[in-house]
Amino acid sequence: MEQILVVIGAILVPIVVGIVFWQMIKKRNEFIDIEREADLLSTLTGGAQFQNGMITSKFSYPFVQVRFYQTFLIISYYKKIQMSYSEIICIKLTYRGLQLIHNNKNFPEKIFLSVDQEKFLGLVREKGVKIEE
Repeated sequence: MEQILVVIGAILVPIVVGIVFWQMIKKRNEFIDIEREADLLSTLTGGAQFQNGMITSKFSYPFVQVRFYQTFLIISYYKKIQMSYSEIICIKLTYRGLQLIHNNKNFPEKIFLSVDQEKFLGLVREKGVKIEE
């Protein structure tokens, strides 16, 4: 009986983990209405860390996607953050990744992105965002 439970557990655990991963990636790939009407410039996939007060959420690769459009970007994970480039005060290079310093109280206080730094910085620099190194 004990061996049967071990076998069932060995089968079910990977299936459950696979379903959770698939759902998170499916949610990450969903577009919001404004994206359907805009031209996508570029997409970066990676990880992120979001801090709101004492609560920190961390997502590793491949659960976060940053999508760049002409006047805004979308940080997509199981939630969506639509941020215009004018809301970004600056980008800081930190040991946690690229920190987006912003002025929107509706977003997490601290946002750290772990994506291709060179490509990300090039894309936001084109939009006039200040980079602090």
